[in-house]
Amino acid sequence: MYQQPYTEYIKENPDSPFSKFLIRFFSAKPDFTEIDKEIGESQKILLAEQKAEIQRRLAEKKAQKQRQGVDE
Repeated sequence: MYQQPYTEYIKENPDSPFSKFLIRFFSAKPDFTEIDKEIGESQKILLAEQKAEIQRRLAEKKAQKQRQGVDE
């Protein structure tokens, strides 16, 4: 079965309900502002967790060096 591009279908049947649906569907622009906010918040949380992990590791290394200095 032959399938025609949606633009061609709209040109041939401009007043059909399906053509109107296609025009609305392909003309709609997604709103990414809410998604961008969620991503920003997630990145802040991730950054805070990474900083906390780095601080924990640095504290462990410092404690380990101090123990090695005492043991020697």
